[in-house]
Amino acid sequence: MSEPSQELPPAPAKGALELATALSVATRIEPELIRAVRLRLLPHLDTGAEADLWFSDWVGARTPEAIALLPECLPYLRAALVEKLEREPLMGRLFSVIAEYHRDLSPALFLEEQVTWHSLTGDREAVTEQLNRALHALVQQNRTGLAGWFAEAWTRLPAEARASAAAWSLATVAGAHNPSLRPGGAMELALDDIAAIASAIGETRLGVLREGSALLLGDVQGSTPPRSWSPTPNRAWSRSSPAAAAVRSGSPGIPSSVRKSGPARSASAPERGRCTPWSGRGGARRRRRSSGPRG
Repeated sequence: MSEPSQELPPAPAKGALELATALSVATRIEPELIRAVRLRLLPHLDTGAEADLWFSDWVGARTPEAIALLPECLPYLRAALVEKLEREPLMGRLFSVIAEYHRDLSPALFLEEQVTWHSLTGDREAVTEQLNRALHALVQQNRTGLAGWFAEAWTRLPAEARASAAAWSLATVAGAHNPSLRPGGAMELALDDIAAIASAIGETRLGVLREGSALLLGDVQGSTPPRSWSPTPNRAWSRSSPAAAAVRSGSPGIPSSVRKSGPARSASAPERGRCTPWSGRGGARRRRRSSGPRG
């Protein structure tokens, strides 16, 4: 394990650091979960390691019922966990232990733990599947409480999960309810990704300019005065000008321009392109001392 960054608080003792590494997947960490992970996966540690973790400076929130690790420490801990998973097959049972103790956890927080685990184990399809479940509930079922959860979860999720198109879509919709959440640009987006969230976000004007066989989208200007294109309910486009378009997007993560190559198509049937573009139970309070785990 490499040395922690000097920008982080003083690291806990070695045993507590091992526990923190394993528990970096969990959104909230109860004394019972600490004990179970130590006995089943790290039996060489004693009860002192549990207490050292509970009162560590790497704990960002603490109540009598649970703790949460500092978000700034999570990337370091999770990188160490990935290495540990490769060396120690026993650690592959980690998530089953967490799931056993978090059966009654908020579904959103448990989903976050699933996304984190799948990201660390390299299962991108499972990451997308879990995030799309939350996206469907937010967009199609109007469960707006998920927006507040995801705004908080954004800084806790692994970078690999945040870089996915599903995370970008979910963050973009959540950002409509929480303006402070600005996901930036996803690595790769399809028009279907944007269409899936169009009804849940605001409108903005997106310029469209044809140059020969290419279409330019973004902040573009042509030689003729711009007019507008309007989206129809069946997602086709009715054309009134080749110079500008009004599309349902409104996301700061969509790039300012994108070139679509190939022969120009009728505006009524555009070619599908690609753009590159704790609240857990008992809400945590900052650094409150408690009795912690007992030996």
